Amino acid sequence: MYTSEGLVINTQTFASNVTYTTFNNNLTCIGDNRGYVKPTAADIFSCSSGPFDIDVTDNDIHQLVVPRLCAAFVRSSLLLDNIQPSSDLMAYYSATPTNYYSKFVHDYEPDGKGYAFSYDDVCQSQSGLVTSKTPTSLTVTIG
Repeated sequence: MYTSEGLVINTQTFASNVTYTTFNNNLTCIGDNRGYVKPTAADIFSCSSGPFDIDVTDNDIHQLVVPRLCAAFVRSSLLLDNIQPSSDLMAYYSATPTNYYSKFVHDYEPDGKGYAFSYDDVCQSQSGLVTSKTPTSLTVTIG
């Protein structure tokens, strides 16, 4: 898909948008210190192996792109848009194949917050953080 049209990764940081193209079945970019091979299902579910492995020698661009690229695979948004992370949150998990576990978690969370995979906070806040400067009680409900 990205041999004729570039894949743009918005790093959401100082690096802004980085454009990748496919060459010899590797996703590559001039600013990234290494390319990305096609991930296996295990790579996608773990977000830490194959192309999603982050080495201490990797540059800033690579370290910024890995979470966004992995999130795009898990959410199946790579199949919908050449700009990642996709800002169309309603389209996440709408293409196949997708991570149905992650979709299920987000469909049934009472407040839509929580992590279903390692980089689930890319492009949206999944934090269930609640703060108060004057707390008076804490109630925990299990079950």
